[in-house]
Amino acid sequence: MKDKSDNLISSNFYWLSTGPDASADFSDLDNLPEVDLDISYSKEKNGDTCTVYVDLKNPSSDLAFAINPKIKKSVSGDLVLPIYWQDNYFSLLPGQKQRVKVEFDVKDLGTEEPSLVIDGWNIKTEKITISTRLPAVKAL
Repeated sequence: MKDKSDNLISSNFYWLSTGPDASADFSDLDNLPEVDLDISYSKEKNGDTCTVYVDLKNPSSDLAFAINPKIKKSVSGDLVLPIYWQDNYFSLLPGQKQRVKVEFDVKDLGTEEPSLVIDGWNIKTEKITISTRLPAVKAL
C-alpha cells in the first residue's frame, strides 16, 4: 500500500502452500538455496540516538525468505534493546531491494560497538560492526 506521495506504507508477503481444504505443507521451504545478499548501510547520530539505514538487495535468482535484521552488541552478542525497526522478517524476490531504518540509543550499548547482523530462513548470515564514534558510510 502506498500513500498519496507514492511512499510505501504497508506490504504483505504470503507463502501459500495448499488449498484451503488441506493441511499446510511448508516443507519446500527447506529446499530454498542459500542467498548471499548485497548489504550496505549509512548511519546518523543525533545526540544519543543512532539511526542506521540498511540497504539490502537480492542479487540471486532465488527467493530470499524471512530476512531478519538485528543490531547486537559486538562483543557479547546480546541484542540491543529497546530498538525500533521499520521492518523485519521480510522477503526479497530475485533482483528486489529494500531499505530498512533502525533507531537505538547508544547508551544501551554500554562499552561495546553495535553489529548489524542479517540472517533469515535461507540467508547467508552477515555480521558487520558499525562504529558509533565516527561518521561513516560503508558498502560491502
